[in-house]
Amino acid sequence: MNSDHIEYLKKNHRRLSMRKLAKELGLSRDDVRKAIRDLDRSEKEQLSVADSGANQIPLWGYGVLLFAILAGVLAVYAGTLSFPFVNWDDPQYVLENRLIRSFSIENLTEMFTKPHFSLFIPLTLVSYAVDYQIYHFEAYGYHLTNLIFHVANAAFVFILITTLTRDWLVAIGVSLAFALHPVQVESVVWIAERKNVLSTFFFLLSFLSYSQWRAREDNRWGFYAASLGIFFAACFSKPNVVMLPLLLILFDATHGGSEKKPAWRYLPYFGGALIFAFITFGITRDSDKLIYHGGSFITTMRTMTVVMMKYLELLVLPLRQSLLYRFPAYETILHPHVAFSTLSLAAGACVLVWLWRVSRQLFFWAGWYIVLLIPVLNIVPFPSLMNDRYLYLPLIGFFAALFLGLRHWLRKWLVGVLILLCVFAWGYLNLERQKVWASSEALWVETQGMVAERATSPGINLGLHYIEQGKADLAISEFRKVLENYDKPEAYDGLGLAYYVKKDFPEAIRFFEKAIEKDAQEPAFHSHLALVYEAQEDYESAVKVLRRTIELAPKQATFRNNLGTVLAKMGAVEEAIREYEQTLELDPDFPDTLYNLGYYYLRVGRPEKTIAYWEKFLRIYPNHPNAAKIRSGLKKIRPQ
Repeated sequence: MNSDHIEYLKKNHRRLSMRKLAKELGLSRDDVRKAIRDLDRSEKEQLSVADSGANQIPLWGYGVLLFAILAGVLAVYAGTLSFPFVNWDDPQYVLENRLIRSFSIENLTEMFTKPHFSLFIPLTLVSYAVDYQIYHFEAYGYHLTNLIFHVANAAFVFILITTLTRDWLVAIGVSLAFALHPVQVESVVWIAERKNVLSTFFFLLSFLSYSQWRAREDNRWGFYAASLGIFFAACFSKPNVVMLPLLLILFDATHGGSEKKPAWRYLPYFGGALIFAFITFGITRDSDKLIYHGGSFITTMRTMTVVMMKYLELLVLPLRQSLLYRFPAYETILHPHVAFSTLSLAAGACVLVWLWRVSRQLFFWAGWYIVLLIPVLNIVPFPSLMNDRYLYLPLIGFFAALFLGLRHWLRKWLVGVLILLCVFAWGYLNLERQKVWASSEALWVETQGMVAERATSPGINLGLHYIEQGKADLAISEFRKVLENYDKPEAYDGLGLAYYVKKDFPEAIRFFEKAIEKDAQEPAFHSHLALVYEAQEDYESAVKVLRRTIELAPKQATFRNNLGTVLAKMGAVEEAIREYEQTLELDPDFPDTLYNLGYYYLRVGRPEKTIAYWEKFLRIYPNHPNAAKIRSGLKKIRPQ
């Protein structure tokens, strides 16, 4: 193969097929494949930039850059370690989740065989269980784990971009965009969104392993097997990552040099993706919440064109973020928002066609962004039209394409200045966004202002937060605002709780009964009604209601503990102890039950049992409000 052949391949090997290249050059396909592999090794998929020779730095320099990036990320997010749990899914995922209390065979079996929170996420649950063994109910530990995974993901992004582009400036820009962009705050700071940072950790590691396998001349299968196994781990963490097989095909199609690999290499990935997709579909298909926006697929797709443009707006100018986003049901494509969005997306499609011809690498990164948004485009009905967390992984492709394009058209120093300005802006906006997640009150006040009367969750959750703070009148105001627009049983239940806090028991009973009338299958409503009867010392009514509650939710430890408490107040201490023991079978570390069992075993003359339960309590909850009382009690009953 002469120099003319090489020059021809340099200009055309990303544009023409192998068959066309071989025909034009009059060579065999094997010779062309070998020449392209040689080109790939020398060019390293680098964009054609004028100063490419000056773009290299020593290996230790990459290490210094990576260390500086990670240190900066830790500094920006350090304050979030002091944030508490918020009352938006955090209680269900951690505080009330009996499965994470131990690694018993029963708990692990349930994690890996049943859906939880309308998702199949067993490895995410395992990660919470690991945290629980270390931190119990200390929120900082769960925040720390989220942050560790996010920092690791930022490192993987730097390695990924460096490997595929050999451009350290672009790698810095993309990894800092991934780490610091304010749309990422929701995924990092929200404890219940562990599944996002965990699945991304496995996703990026799987992709990197695949790229290493594909690049190796000796064709060893270790990296391939590792990539496939890690991909399954990603799917066990969150099902949205099932798009990896499509991304691998796109990667091979745009980066060349993989013709020697067997064509069936994608089949195991697709097999795993289909399995997890069917599991997710089977879990959600009967949910009454999963209906098309506006009642039809076409209306939903019209709305999603607007959502897609809103995502681009958030990436470029992240100034109006929210926990929840609401969109009207656009009934015609002639609506200005839909028409503008449709035309803009059509223009974007034309740009993609152009990129395929002029730069396969830019096409790949644009494709990364699009492919990884597919699961949340509501092609199959999804719980929400739009969330910040849906951009966590796609964002990489957007900024990789953006910065690579800028490197092609602008001088390096100018791109560096632009990245520096972006980093300062992202850092500032990130810190401002963190303030919203610093408490449940801040979160819901902001969300309520963003969505107004179009959603019930902000008002209900803000009201519940006020109840936790003992601010019953503020809670009543929030629940009544919800009822002005929606006849929601949760709002009636909230009013019942507020009046219970105010000790207005007749009003509390009236609202709890109204909530039960609206939804008789919700166990919490019955449980709250029992609290009022207990407060009025109508123990027989409380027991009757609690037994009904347990019928509705037989595996909820709280309800059995409450039944034990009422029975003890009635004088049925032995029966109460039996209920408490059954509570610990459901949740071995339930704090109220550990305390109660110790107390009532002492009353029936079994101090050795008291010591065992209270010592366990102190091991798990050394900072609990009852800890000082228990330590004092143990000093009195321990043998001298």
